[in-house]
Amino acid sequence: MATDQRRFEVFVSSTYRDLQEARQRVTMTLLECDAFPSGMEMFPAADDDAWTLIRRIIDGCDYYLLVIAGKYGSVDPSSGLSYTEMEYDYAVAASKPVMAFLYKDVDGLRADQCESTDEGREKYNNFRQKVQKAKHVKYWKSLDDLPGQVALSYTKFVRDYPATGWMRADQASSTESLKELLGAKARIEELEDALAKVNAAAPSGAEDLAQGSDEFEISYQVSAVYGDGYITVKQVAAWRSCRPTWDSLFATVAPSLLQEAEENVLREVLQSFLLLEYFSDNKAAIIEAATEKKFAVQSGEFSHWGTHISGDYFGTIMVQLSALGLIKQSERKRSGAYWTLTPLGEARTVQLRAIKKTGTISTPKAVTE
Repeated sequence: MATDQRRFEVFVSSTYRDLQEARQRVTMTLLECDAFPSGMEMFPAADDDAWTLIRRIIDGCDYYLLVIAGKYGSVDPSSGLSYTEMEYDYAVAASKPVMAFLYKDVDGLRADQCESTDEGREKYNNFRQKVQKAKHVKYWKSLDDLPGQVALSYTKFVRDYPATGWMRADQASSTESLKELLGAKARIEELEDALAKVNAAAPSGAEDLAQGSDEFEISYQVSAVYGDGYITVKQVAAWRSCRPTWDSLFATVAPSLLQEAEENVLREVLQSFLLLEYFSDNKAAIIEAATEKKFAVQSGEFSHWGTHISGDYFGTIMVQLSALGLIKQSERKRSGAYWTLTPLGEARTVQLRAIKKTGTISTPKAVTE
């Protein structure tokens, strides 16, 4: 690092949807190197005003960092170039020192990690070759390999390409330096907010998954104890199915996950939901089953109601909510599987469960056991 302890701002550019985790790792690496990472997370790339802002941010940065994998990215209709290539071209035109990191084994990427059309592949190849010919690039093999490459290159660039950077107030000797420091603090806050928004975004590909008001068919067993008022007590069970929405399933387990919850607890919560939410249908199924057994249903009573959902259906629900970015397994080490909400899950919980001025949450009536 520079001996005067200045800190430098680095604009991080890449395709977004397929490289979210790579961008986060690059961002964390730059922060650990006492740099200020900046990028397009805060800006809608297709907006003209946002593009003007992006150019201004690049102008204010000391270095430009490019990460390329197998995607060319979203294309600007007016220029025919991807926004990533537009950012690169602008940085080069502005004479910014460019650090470029290209994924090495492009042929080893999955099909969904590469361009799917001939036009997209041609533009991607042309852009990649342009960068390779113009700049001394580094090649990364994995997400674990990328941070080390970035750290080494950044240290070398700070040494070989001196920049203005930012300086602490107690090291500065002018009012102008103090103003720059205050501006740096504001930038850090903006970047922290941007990183929080990235963490609260749905995972790549989640838009193709069933969610929200989409329904999921579940088969489960409902049971009750039949008594005829004398000495006859029998267990009655029946299989039935229902089609709750993914929003209703998530809203059911979400409150239990606010402080983390064991997997068995979540299963019990879902089974209670199936019993109460569909109680009329459940009761009809039990009466039909009891009638088939020739119980005197008219004079008998049912109690000790229960439901059972199989491991396959419960597992599918947990996998789906995890794939949607709403829940994740707890990182705390303990016996048993524990789950908790993600930042996106917390936000969605508020949307689904918070009581609004115009209405209240509808709670199923309790069943007398």
